[in-house]
Amino acid sequence: MSSSVTNLDLISVSQAQKEVTANALFDAASSSTVFGRRASTTVALTWGFYGGAFTKGDGDAVQLLNGTVELTPSETNYLSADTDGTVTANTTAFTPGDIPLYSIITGTDAVTSYVDHRTGVQANFKISALPIGTVTEVSVATANGISGTVATASTTPELTLTLGAITPTSVAASGAVSGSNLSGTNTGDVSWLAPQLTSTTATTSTASINVAGKDVVRLNMEATVTDFTIAGAVDGQRFILEVLQDATGDRVLTWPANVRGSSSVPIPVLSTAANKLDRIGFIYHGPSSKYDVTAFVAGY
Repeated sequence: MSSSVTNLDLISVSQAQKEVTANALFDAASSSTVFGRRASTTVALTWGFYGGAFTKGDGDAVQLLNGTVELTPSETNYLSADTDGTVTANTTAFTPGDIPLYSIITGTDAVTSYVDHRTGVQANFKISALPIGTVTEVSVATANGISGTVATASTTPELTLTLGAITPTSVAASGAVSGSNLSGTNTGDVSWLAPQLTSTTATTSTASINVAGKDVVRLNMEATVTDFTIAGAVDGQRFILEVLQDATGDRVLTWPANVRGSSSVPIPVLSTAANKLDRIGFIYHGPSSKYDVTAFVAGY
């Protein structure tokens, strides 16, 4: 439950047919499992995912089937879905305009860790899942000599606005004012901006990260770090630091002086077990030049 009061049918210890209630709850929440990891078909370098009800970019509602996708070994694989619901993986970054699903780190023959980037299936697929329509007509107010036309019906229409001649009676100015018609063209597509992610590997006792313009920063621990630097944030910037232990583990990270905890969320003590991933949320407070810890989840 996300709140202390719920509208859900809760399962009690004494009730009969607990599985009926459980399955009904799973069914009610099934829309949020679309593209979620399907453990039963995730084997070695094959990643399984759930299908489900999905609204495509053109507004067509479809039922996607469960599926699988092959991952590249010894890489960070970026799993995303286009607006038709087709799931693909690449080793560069999330495909611009696609829905980000998972970033998956692989070894030579298996998945070692993964991060879920889905942010509310269907209801909050960012801008990339908005319907794309065709513009056939534009209504433009003609006051003050402005008129407009659409050149051709299109999903990326060319819109021309024309401004009538400028005269002294319409411009507050001294002296003679004259002008000619002005026209302009605006074309473009709406697309989703992929999360900005950077990764660095600590191989010595000194490590630094620059979070300028970044949403996620990944620090791969291959050594104990006693001299750690965080820089590059602007006032109010939010970002997530992911700290991943290598296959050996026992790598310790010493926090710099500009990291600040609170009584509610203190400066975290990180996991040291092999291959464990911790995730720490930060907000940079410019007036005090501090990276404030706002969240901590350990042991992925």
